Amino acid sequence: MTLRYRVGLAALSALLFSCTSPGDVDPGPISMSVVSGDGQQGHPDEELADPLVARIESAQGRPVVGQIVNFRVVSGGGSVFAGAAISNRDGLVQERWTLGFADSQRVEARAVDPSTGAALTFAVFTATLSDSVPPSGDSIPPSTSNVSVFPNPAHPTDSIVVTALVSDSFTGHSNIAGADVQIDSGPVLFMFAGDGAFDQQNEFVTRTFNGFAVGGHTACVRGRDSAGNTGAFSCTFFTITNPPHPIRGLTRSRSGPKCATRLQAGPTSPVRKCGWTAVGSWRCSPPTVRSISRTSV
Repeated sequence: MTLRYRVGLAALSALLFSCTSPGDVDPGPISMSVVSGDGQQGHPDEELADPLVARIESAQGRPVVGQIVNFRVVSGGGSVFAGAAISNRDGLVQERWTLGFADSQRVEARAVDPSTGAALTFAVFTATLSDSVPPSGDSIPPSTSNVSVFPNPAHPTDSIVVTALVSDSFTGHSNIAGADVQIDSGPVLFMFAGDGAFDQQNEFVTRTFNGFAVGGHTACVRGRDSAGNTGAFSCTFFTITNPPHPIRGLTRSRSGPKCATRLQAGPTSPVRKCGWTAVGSWRCSPPTVRSISRTSV
């Protein structure tokens, strides 16, 4: 091999190496470490002051470029801004986190290992809700009134609508951020703003239910404001009853111009078994008609 050939081969190798980006090389097993953003404090429905930052490294400790990382809220009911990030030349990914209303706040950074295909939970970020007065200065929860159920009473096959008015106008003067409803001892469920958006100090809220058992039930509603305050439940009572049974063997008749239409019991009518009472006869013309009327009307 001549010296010229050796020099040319070395130059070609250097050129190929220089044209290969870090993302084109399989990094092998990868790992992630939390850089910053863990352990912050904040108020519900507010974005944390600092972003969540993590670093992705290869097994050799070098930054991994171009790795997709997903950020998932796993507890607390909050939200992340983008949901995913791609690592930069330093192997860093970042995300913004808005806290929810539950006590336990947790976000996981997840990815799929490009070498093994394994599902990886790279990093875990936690946060706590602050007990201090929020920046707005509002520490008073909203009030809930006019809790109503329609129809009431209802039948087991009916859809019922729970409504209420949630207001912060006379308490902390913050906009209403949401409302919850609980039927009996069931789960606490979110309600909907009557106008489609929670953006005012007074909100009419609603939610529809169906399939309740016969008996008495309780519907309780509470509201939350944009300052992170949650109000107390306000409740009302409603009843589910069986629909009336149809009564067979009855015909309509009318006696005289001044006599109202009444139901006449035929020979096969089981009226006495259904809570109906025969009421004798009326003196009308044409001759008397023996009729019945419902006593519980």
